[in-house]
Amino acid sequence: MVVRLIVGDDPVLIGEAVTSVIDDLIGDGDRSLMLELLTEMDYRNDDGLWESAKVLDAARTPPFLTERRVVVVRHMSRFSRKDEYGPILDLLGGPLDTTDLVLVWERGIEPKVDRMPALPKAVKEAAELAGAEVVQTAAPKGKAAGDWLRGQLACSTIHFDRSAVSAVEQLLGEDRSRVVGLVRTIEGALGEGAIATAADVATFGGEKGSTVPWALDDAVDKGDVAAALAILPRLIP
Repeated sequence: MVVRLIVGDDPVLIGEAVTSVIDDLIGDGDRSLMLELLTEMDYRNDDGLWESAKVLDAARTPPFLTERRVVVVRHMSRFSRKDEYGPILDLLGGPLDTTDLVLVWERGIEPKVDRMPALPKAVKEAAELAGAEVVQTAAPKGKAAGDWLRGQLACSTIHFDRSAVSAVEQLLGEDRSRVVGLVRTIEGALGEGAIATAADVATFGGEKGSTVPWALDDAVDKGDVAAALAILPRLIP
């Protein structure tokens, strides 16, 4: 059994990671036979409570007309208490060899969750003991953020020239996770192999992203009027 544990709180980055892992595990196989995708709607019982029985049933179901099954467990943060995630720990300790398991620790949707529960240490440890690769999807902060953003652009099917890279950085600000949708939009507009420029980013990139509140203070302290005027609109709701 292959196990993947995907963790994150940004739906765009989570969705991108889930799609990538599914494509990797299924490869050229028959998706209609191999894939079972579970969401929070599958976990609710008749009393409106969350229970993991459907996860266990899916993970322990042998394959039919295929050698393997891929079971994807979305919205796993619904099982944030020990009595809720305990059966999944047991599953990780005694898996079915023909099932590849993708656990996605993400925020629930309905009802809306204001704050995603932290990933329990026991779940992470059990997944790692089962050989899981842990995929953290959050965009990094600080100095590593720029490298991450440029890495996302470098993975595109089009080439972002230097002016385009700078334009993307300026456009997105702190909303770096938007780069996934931005890249897909520009890829669709220009076509594979094209060269994207700053003008293309301005045309297809959408609205300016947010910035950190202290960025304006820094610009004012430095006496950089142009930078301060550029930052100010990002701070106005």
